[in-house]
Formats: sequence, structure tokens, C-alpha cells
Amino acid sequence: MSVGLFDKTKTWFGTEMILKKAAIKKSWELFLCLARALLEWHSISQFCGHCGEKTVPKEAGRRKQCSSGLCRKRVYPRVDPPGESLEEAVRRETWEETGIEVGEVVYHSSQPWAVGPNSMPGQLMVGFFAYAKSLEINVDGEELDDIMVVYL
Repeated sequence: MSVGLFDKTKTWFGTEMILKKAAIKKSWELFLCLARALLEWHSISQFCGHCGEKTVPKEAGRRKQCSSGLCRKRVYPRVDPPGESLEEAVRRETWEETGIEVGEVVYHSSQPWAVGPNSMPGQLMVGFFAYAKSLEINVDGEELDDIMVVYL
């Protein structure tokens, strides 16, 4: 499977060729990696893992749903952003959930994610020290209810 695009001369450029070009911007690389991962997910999630019936794309292809009237299980792609480092994920998540711009990010520790009735086994929780570039805090209210800032 290949993800690509046509240029103005109708020449096909697949991800393999595009990602090798030094002139391409990182945002395009990430976009193409995400597109490729989504297409791969669509190709491997054609059938429900619960009952085996065909799945149907929903929400413009952002999720799938089992076609069985009895099952109707929802299937989502993995949420790991392709091409994003852990440090970049810390910066992005901090900005999205608090509005705080983060500069230096330093690894602290990790541990297995606790397995409970609604969590998936085999996950890893990682901790970082993140040094803020801005101090204005805007808690998103959806993923976070409160925030504590520690000044070092």
C-alpha cells in the first residue's frame, strides 16, 4: 500500500519518494505518515474482531462499526501519532490541555499502566519534567479538571 499525491504535471509521488526529499517540510511528513497509518488501519480492520462480521466506515472514516445488528462494536485506529517523539507528545498534550507552551522536556520515569475494567493491558505510563515557556494556564475542562504547577 502506498500513500501519495499527483503534482501539477500529473506525476505520482508516493510517500517513499516524498519522505526522502530534503526540501519537504516536517508538517507534510507528519501528514503523510498519518495518512499512511490511517489507510493501513482501514485495510487491516475490515472485519470485526469481536464477531467477525464486516466493518463499515463511519465519521468520514475516522472510526468503523461492525455491520452486525447484534454486535455494532465500534473500532477506532490507534492513537499513537506517527512520527511524533515522546517529547513532542508532551509539548503537544500540554499545549492542547492547558495552553502552556513547553520548552525543554526531560524524561523522569516509567511504569506499567494499571489494568482495570475499562483500560487496555500492555500500556506504558511515562513521566517527564516539562519546563514552561508561558505561565498562563487554561484548563480544557474535558481531559483535565485541575492542574498543579510546581516551580523549581
